[in-house]
Amino acid sequence: MTLENYIAFIKAHHTIIVIVLAGLLCFHFGEKYFDHVAVVDDQKAQLAQQKLQTQVEDNQALAQTNAALQAQVAADRQSLDAAMKSRQVVVVQQQKSDQALPLPDLASRWAQLVNLPPSDFQATPTGIVANVDAAHATVNALDSLQATMATLKDTQTELANDDKVIGGLQAQIVGLNKQIADADDANKKEIAALKADCRKGKMKWFKVGFVTGFVSGLAVGHVK
Repeated sequence: MTLENYIAFIKAHHTIIVIVLAGLLCFHFGEKYFDHVAVVDDQKAQLAQQKLQTQVEDNQALAQTNAALQAQVAADRQSLDAAMKSRQVVVVQQQKSDQALPLPDLASRWAQLVNLPPSDFQATPTGIVANVDAAHATVNALDSLQATMATLKDTQTELANDDKVIGGLQAQIVGLNKQIADADDANKKEIAALKADCRKGKMKWFKVGFVTGFVSGLAVGHVK
C-alpha cells in the first residue's frame, strides 16, 4: 500500500482508530492503576502477616512461660508433699517414743513442746499436773495447730487449682495459635481469590469495551 492508500484508510476509518486507541489507552492506565492497588494490597497483607506472626510468637513465648511455671509449681508441690511425708514419719516416730516415756520425762517433753519451764508441770504417781499458765499455753498451742492444719489444707487445694488454671491457659493459647493460623490461611486464600477475580474482571471488561468500541466504530463508519 502506498502512503496515499494509508492516508485514505485512516481518513475512512479514523473513528474506529480513535476508539481503538482510546480503548488501549484506557486499558493501559487502568492496568497501571490496578497494579498499583495490587501492590498496596500486597503491602497491607504483608504487614498483617507480620502482625499475625508477632502475635503467634508472643503466644508461643507465653505458652513456654506458663509451661515453665507449671513445671515449677509441680516441682514445688512434690517437694512440699515429700517434706510433709518426711515430717509425718518423724511425728509418728516421736509419738511412739513419747508413748513409752516415764511421767517425769513426759512432763519435760510437754514443757518443751509448749515452750514453758519444766517446773510448770509436775509428775505424780497417776499423771501430770499442769498449772493454769501451762494449761492455757497448751490449749493455745492446740488451737494454733488446728489453724495451721486448715491453712495447709487450703494451700494444697490452691496449688491444685493453680495447676488447673495454668493447664487451661496453655490449652487456650494453643487454641488461639491455631485460630490465628487458620485465619491467616483463610485470609491468604481470600486475597488470592480476589486478585484472580480482579484480573478476570479487568480482562473481561477490556474485551467488552474493545468489542463495543470496535462495533460502534464500524457502525459510525458505515453510517458515514
